[in-house]
Amino acid sequence: VIGYLGETITINCPYPEEFQNYGKGLYKEKYIFFNPVIRTTDSQIDRFSISEDRRSGVVSVRIRDVREDDGGVYYCGADLGGESVSYESLYTQIHLQVRKFSLPESKPQHQPIRFSLPEPKPQHQPIRFSLPEPKPQHQPIRFCLPYSKPLYQSIKFIYKSIAPNKSN
Repeated sequence: VIGYLGETITINCPYPEEFQNYGKGLYKEKYIFFNPVIRTTDSQIDRFSISEDRRSGVVSVRIRDVREDDGGVYYCGADLGGESVSYESLYTQIHLQVRKFSLPESKPQHQPIRFSLPEPKPQHQPIRFSLPEPKPQHQPIRFCLPYSKPLYQSIKFIYKSIAPNKSN
């Protein structure tokens, strides 16, 4: 499972039919221990909430505002046993990877627009150019403008013309 910082994720834990009448929960592995994160008897603890759909045999755990330390190995489990002895049966392992940002999956990646600049002009002279056709809307344009070492610490400007230059 992949989660992104600040987003909400859902971990689904289908369980075997024999666990239907027992409490269920999500446990996080830490060193040699399996610490309970949330159980069906809790419904919500801090950023974690849990729900169970008994008809489909699935427990769902939602984690709001995912953080880096949420990453790790989790187990879905059932609380088995009676009054004097009880234990957890861990039945599904989940690896949660937390990433810093998400790239939109549904939008195609844009291809860069490539073009050549005119020959360098003397210092303080504007360089004028036009983008090639087609000009897709909302596509980022990256400029790489070489300059000589004496201009390294000088301020550089890029201007956009409001009206097209008819003289070109």
